[in-house]
Amino acid sequence: MFQFTPTLEYNDLDPDSNYLIRVSGYGEALLRANGERLKPTKYEKGFEEFKEFPLPKNLIKDGQLKISFDKPDEEHLNWRKQSRVTDVWLIKQK
Repeated sequence: MFQFTPTLEYNDLDPDSNYLIRVSGYGEALLRANGERLKPTKYEKGFEEFKEFPLPKNLIKDGQLKISFDKPDEEHLNWRKQSRVTDVWLIKQK
């Protein structure tokens, strides 16, 4: 499925674990976790390069997570040049 700004929901997460959200695609990825904009530790904008966002534990203390993306202001760009998300991984870290 292709979406410029997907929404993903996760249940039954371990609130005591550390998680990383990894995103690939092209351009910007303005990621929100449970409504809060996350700050990336890695932010590459090229095609199929990665952006990584550590997930603060306080956002998943109930075990629930909703990932959404704000749409960047790119109306002036041809749709082929607009940002897009192709893959999202929620990675549980040890």
